[in-house]
Amino acid sequence: MDSVAVTAHDVVMDTPTPSPSNPASDRLTRPRQGRLIAGVAAAFAAKLDADVSLVRLGFVVASFFGGFGLAVYLAAWALLPDEGETRSPAERWFGRDA
Repeated sequence: MDSVAVTAHDVVMDTPTPSPSNPASDRLTRPRQGRLIAGVAAAFAAKLDADVSLVRLGFVVASFFGGFGLAVYLAAWALLPDEGETRSPAERWFGRDA
């Protein structure tokens, strides 16, 4: 019998890696479409390939635990740029050039 054994090394070697010439292309961004508030949940849902409603529910549930969900949401809103932008709101507020 001819069987092909796939090792963990083979799987790791076949995984695509981001191009070092354009690391910004893999940067998480807040989409302009599909937002309810700031697009943070939509950004995480797109990155995780999950339903945006579940991500939103996760933020709400996490908010009941000492405000953790709200803190993460606000931090992500400040640190994630809008789709098509190169700088986040925090970078614009503090004058950091891209």
